[in-house]
Amino acid sequence: MHTQNSNNKYVIDPEPMINARQAVLLVLFVFILSNIATLILAHFFGIHTISFMVEIGVFLMPVVILAAHVKYPFDDFVRPKNFLRIDLNLITIFNTIFLVIIAAMLLEFVQRYLPFSEEQMEMRRELLMPGGDVPFIVVFLSVAVIPGICEEALFRGVIQPSLIKRFGPYAGIAVTALLFAAAHAQIQAFISLFILGIFLGIIAFRGGTFLYAVVSHTIFNGIAVIVAKIAETEGVEVQDGGFSISLGIVLLTIFIVLMVMLFRLTPKRRVGEPDMYHI
Repeated sequence: MHTQNSNNKYVIDPEPMINARQAVLLVLFVFILSNIATLILAHFFGIHTISFMVEIGVFLMPVVILAAHVKYPFDDFVRPKNFLRIDLNLITIFNTIFLVIIAAMLLEFVQRYLPFSEEQMEMRRELLMPGGDVPFIVVFLSVAVIPGICEEALFRGVIQPSLIKRFGPYAGIAVTALLFAAAHAQIQAFISLFILGIFLGIIAFRGGTFLYAVVSHTIFNGIAVIVAKIAETEGVEVQDGGFSISLGIVLLTIFIVLMVMLFRLTPKRRVGEPDMYHI
């Protein structure tokens, strides 16, 4: 999926919108602006409306503006033809479900030593369990669908290709995942978000389109919304399951097996062939 030139930099096809330095500055800009916007909007709107506005206005709009400014072709950015693989979609779905469980176990372990504050817990409850005043579809869209689209368009659509071109695939994916986790400003969930970012980066890179990452990100967040809704309907508190090393090993083994299948099913892309799976 890459070649090397004499400058020891990877050639990505199609070319990224921006270079690596611009990518890091863009993430910093989005991080600062999203936090400022959230603080200001909190005086006027509810948390779900804020999510819609920040995700679309702060995460997605810079991507749209950049694409329009450099006249970047839509097909080169999205590469929808690469999204036609049923096997890759199935691997994405199943591995995301396994990853949700693994991430929940990791989060529970971290919270033993670094618990959420009461303010953080109240925000999580308001986001996931707002009560009858907010329709479930609004919660699902604002927490799962919209962030899945907007954040992946930015991180795996714009940022990651730039960093892969500069540092190579492994470092580029890792640095993008690091920026992705840091941008969420949740120290307790940092490790889980970093692992999620690595997975999202790999499936976007190997699959040839960030649309696989959109699916995974949406499922990852969507499961939390659905579990919270079930808990709210049944009148129980949302709690993490007990941390089990044996269960973690089993899930991790299945996850690794599916990742090996992913690598075996995705050939390296050649320069001049941005659409790997033209059907």
